[in-house]
Amino acid sequence: RGSVEARFAYARFIEHMYVSIGDRYQNVAREWMQAAADAGHIKAKLRLAWMSRGGQGGPRDHTAAQRLFEEAAKAGETDALCGLAYVSLDYGKLEEGRKGLRAYYDAIRKGGDVNSYAMKRLAEMALEGKGGPQDKEEAKTALILGARQPFASECRKLMQQHFPMLAAVEKLSWKS
Repeated sequence: RGSVEARFAYARFIEHMYVSIGDRYQNVAREWMQAAADAGHIKAKLRLAWMSRGGQGGPRDHTAAQRLFEEAAKAGETDALCGLAYVSLDYGKLEEGRKGLRAYYDAIRKGGDVNSYAMKRLAEMALEGKGGPQDKEEAKTALILGARQPFASECRKLMQQHFPMLAAVEKLSWKS
């Protein structure tokens, strides 16, 4: 089956291919992703964790997702912190989930890709007082970071709804 990197690349290719031809190849993508993850490829473990959490290419498996997210987080993958927070939220552990989203926020502020949906979720929890006290400052900082990303319309809408003056100023730094 080739090198670990080739397994991961092929799995990503198949995964992207199903978008245009339908989901019938999701299980194949997951099998190849599993092979790359089993061989120790960290990004494959991270992607397989997301696939397991969402049931892409096979059954939902939160236990496997959590284990894979933990392994990827230990290897320095910041997106894995977001995944761990989501697994906690999936189980209704709001405090743990919010704490996890904060850890993700702290990690991405130091560099890395930003998941604007995660920032929107953290802002909503802070605004509604879920998983901890209501905290408008936490919501603002999460929305600022999230809204500055491309394709962050949901973050922008939430900012405009709750912080219209801030949104008017921040709009200058928004990417399309």
